[in-house]
Amino acid sequence: WISLKLGDRLKADPNMRYELMEEMLTSQYGVKLSKHQLYRAKQFAKEMYEGNHAKSCSYLYKYAEMISPLFFKRIFFCFYSVKVGFLKGCRPFLGLDGCHLIGPFGGVLLVVVFADGDIGFFPVAYADIQ
Repeated sequence: WISLKLGDRLKADPNMRYELMEEMLTSQYGVKLSKHQLYRAKQFAKEMYEGNHAKSCSYLYKYAEMISPLFFKRIFFCFYSVKVGFLKGCRPFLGLDGCHLIGPFGGVLLVVVFADGDIGFFPVAYADIQ
């Protein structure tokens, strides 16, 4: 009920404060709600407008099953600006960095970077490790 009443406002401002949500519902409908109820309603509205990550990820696994292993083993992509930057003036330095992904699926994101003459870093390759 809460997410239906505040749905359009939450879609316009997904970072709406709980105090403002409570104030709007109290003034319009005369109801007093806990922060936990408001949190759940906000998450439900967010899922309603943005979609469910777990459901979207399940489609990815089904799609991967449909692709034959003979056709797809690995992927390489290179942005044109990265290629030009690498060829015009990179130092002989390649670095590896990673970070842990926080969210419903987790994992580790690794990136290989190189440095140019101005110590500007360009990403060369990405990997998502489960």
